Amino acid sequence: GKTMRRIVLSFLLVAVVASAAELLSDVIELDSGSIVKGTVIDEKEDSVVVKLESGATTELSKDCIVRMWSDEELAEEHEKRKAAAWDDPRRCVALAKWSGRYGMKEEAEAAYRRAIELDPDCLEAREALGYKKHEGKWLTEEEYNRDVLGLVKYKNRWVTPEEKKMLEAGYVKKNGGWVKK
Repeated sequence: GKTMRRIVLSFLLVAVVASAAELLSDVIELDSGSIVKGTVIDEKEDSVVVKLESGATTELSKDCIVRMWSDEELAEEHEKRKAAAWDDPRRCVALAKWSGRYGMKEEAEAAYRRAIELDPDCLEAREALGYKKHEGKWLTEEEYNRDVLGLVKYKNRWVTPEEKKMLEAGYVKKNGGWVKK
């Protein structure tokens, strides 16, 4: 009766929660140096099946896998590396590269910004964040394009003011000239 149904439902709930925990995303480092991000959905004797972030699935030979990180393990490793790096610009750049390699874009940007705080002329960090040096001053991409090149933004790209007028008037560039759409 009711007691048996409760036991079965409780068991199913535990099974669903356990399955969901196993389906947290993974970052898989291959011996080729490639990184695969996705969710391990099946583990076989000599391979794992991964559902990629795109929705496609791929099967990876265990022989090719150097390391598998859960998101939690990756975050813990990042915090450990950050603690060791945060007071040294070179180490911050190394942390940024490591973070970027594992798809941790925000953490990489933060580490590059920290390197610049510690060393305002840190070339590698400045370049990684898109800065350009002009007449001894570091400029963001926007400042450089606007102030040095005289460009303006039009639909998420940089163009000359003349090009912007033509584009707004309904023209497109074709074979080096302007034609009406």
